[in-house]
Amino acid sequence: MKKVNLNEAAEMFDQLNDELEWYYNKETGEFDFYNLEDKSMNERTKKEFKAKCWVALPSRWDIHGYRIMEDFAETVNELRKQDRLFRALGGKGAFRCFKDALHDIDLIEDWYKFKHEALKEKAKVWCEENKLEYVDEPRHCDSSSLDSPPNSAKISPMKVVVTDYIEPDLDFETKKLAELGVSLQAHQLKFRPEEEVFQAVKDAEVIVVNMVKITESLVSRLDKCKLIIRHGVGYDNVDVEACTKHGIQFAYQPDTSIDDVAEHAITLIFACARHLFRARKTLETSSAAGKWDFSGLFPIYRLDGKTLGLLGCGRIGSKVFQKMKGFGFKFIACDPYISDRRKAALEAEGMRFVDKETLFRESDYISIHTLLSDETRHIVNDETLALMKPTAYLVNTARGPMVDVPALARALREKRIAGAGIDVFEVEPPPPELELFDIETAILSPHMGWASEEAGWAIRVAILDDIVAAAQGKPARCIVNSVKTFTR
Repeated sequence: MKKVNLNEAAEMFDQLNDELEWYYNKETGEFDFYNLEDKSMNERTKKEFKAKCWVALPSRWDIHGYRIMEDFAETVNELRKQDRLFRALGGKGAFRCFKDALHDIDLIEDWYKFKHEALKEKAKVWCEENKLEYVDEPRHCDSSSLDSPPNSAKISPMKVVVTDYIEPDLDFETKKLAELGVSLQAHQLKFRPEEEVFQAVKDAEVIVVNMVKITESLVSRLDKCKLIIRHGVGYDNVDVEACTKHGIQFAYQPDTSIDDVAEHAITLIFACARHLFRARKTLETSSAAGKWDFSGLFPIYRLDGKTLGLLGCGRIGSKVFQKMKGFGFKFIACDPYISDRRKAALEAEGMRFVDKETLFRESDYISIHTLLSDETRHIVNDETLALMKPTAYLVNTARGPMVDVPALARALREKRIAGAGIDVFEVEPPPPELELFDIETAILSPHMGWASEEAGWAIRVAILDDIVAAAQGKPARCIVNSVKTFTR
């Protein structure tokens, strides 16, 4: 039996997240994982994987609580700096705010050392609970002293290419990576031919993509690429199967805009409920006539007692649930891929899980929060819209192709549903002839659910961290496919 290296286990604990379930193989001494959101991995496969690997690692939340951060803050002697850290822990997005604060007050290296030792202690407890022998030796990936924080590990020169980006510039990333000896080339190839994209990325070891299509024919020619990073949550523009087939690790950024998308979905729900944009027209008409005229604006129903249906209850769906609790809603959700543990926790807080048909039939408001796949493409169609109440509203902040737009337009025109709030479209930006433009009960926004100043910087830092990890020979933070391109 192999002995667990506490330093290696500590680094593994530092990478735990909600997408991957990690295991330790006592025979080989290797850590391995499967993706919880991989729909191709059925229950039998999961059971076989667990049986093979033998020992499960703790969940992310068992390891990454506030306790380690609070313990570190208490060790800081300077009251000004200590106060800054505790204030960072007091608001939303505490993990990201805490890291930003550490950079600002120049304590990031002290934090990495402290966290590593704390995670080693947790790894020791995990070993003892599972009757695993352990050693405290340097990581096998390099012989450098463990007194150096993980992000100071040896950096290998590599080429990074950005295919397209939405930021004003990438000067921040270019400067930070140049300091580490990593070159970054940025392009705007969103609507360019595939051959032009290939010529730009053919020598890259890491590719960062926003909306450029990464197809099988492109991936098959990427001889040097080890990692592709999607700038964002959805990744329907990337052929993940092709990445896996050709040994390229694929990662994305699922958690930098959770609050923002949830808040935008809630904004659209409120705007629909109060007929907000039609109310502006009523105001202007009444102002011109010199008397109030509310014709066409009513009825308006209060939210209290209504049913909010969440089609998908992962990060964003559950965040909508948490934020909307105070408005008196009844909550139902449809999510066949949610883990039993997460499902039980949400049920304990008042969520009721139902099948898709029940959700469409019972909901007064439906908010879509699921990944785009063959299974979910046009999940809103003539058939499902026919199940909805005539007083119900549909909100989509996930992906445009979830909704069959002609079917939705028909339902709105025929008043078979009350309205819709749409932030995403099948073609973006949508063409001028989009049917929804002419329907006043359709509230539309320009795919801005992700947007906030905080989210914009959070995703830049997260992608930068993934690139640095790759240059250190470590995997990205949120991996989608089970490809081990990098060795620890």
